[in-house]
Amino acid sequence: MTAKEFLNHARKLNIEVKQLQDAKQEAFASACGTSIDYSAERVQSSSGNSSERKLITYSDFSVMLDERIAELEAYRAEVLAKIELLENATYRTLLIARYINCKTWEQIAEEMGYSDKWTRCGLHSRALSALENIMR
Repeated sequence: MTAKEFLNHARKLNIEVKQLQDAKQEAFASACGTSIDYSAERVQSSSGNSSERKLITYSDFSVMLDERIAELEAYRAEVLAKIELLENATYRTLLIARYINCKTWEQIAEEMGYSDKWTRCGLHSRALSALENIMR
């Protein structure tokens, strides 16, 4: 696996973590978002509590998501450990901003005080080469 593939995989996993966290929040809102109408008397003959089922479903879903997030965070830590081996602080900053923090090239260039083209092509290529040497 090349350095770029290794880093791109981490970037995609970061995006997946964010999506999983969003899904978990939505599931929680769904499980807790039931309202009760006390003005009308109703008799239900169901054998289970709807709110209880929703909470159990959320709990199971939450555990599954937490396990997947933990797997993704472990990979992210591995990527960060490799990046931290780079001697050049500029390269580390660029790679962390792009592949760990999922920033756009424009954001990175502005924060680092470089042009978009230099950040995306020149500096990024050099940072990838340096990381490739470490990964060998």
